[in-house]
Amino acid sequence: MRVFLSADAESEALLPLALPPVDVMKVPHHGSADPGLPEVLRRLRPRLASIPVGQNTYGHPTATTLRALRAAGTRAYRNDRHGTVKVSVGDGRLATTTER
Repeated sequence: MRVFLSADAESEALLPLALPPVDVMKVPHHGSADPGLPEVLRRLRPRLASIPVGQNTYGHPTATTLRALRAAGTRAYRNDRHGTVKVSVGDGRLATTTER
């Protein structure tokens, strides 16, 4: 399983890097607005994404981030809605479970 963990680094910091395809990614900065996210997703091609976010007044994750994930065909999981997200690999397939 290939996982991309970018912490809070958004597209401005990520796009100059070589971004190989991955299976799973952590969405940067709680899903805040990032105009370069569609290009990051195009290069990473993640099948699954985890958005580490709780209740907040910032509007995270933003609608533009969620649209970019949908447009990329990436299944997104949010901690505020899905709880803990667990991803495992078995027989070459990804399995995802959530727990609140």
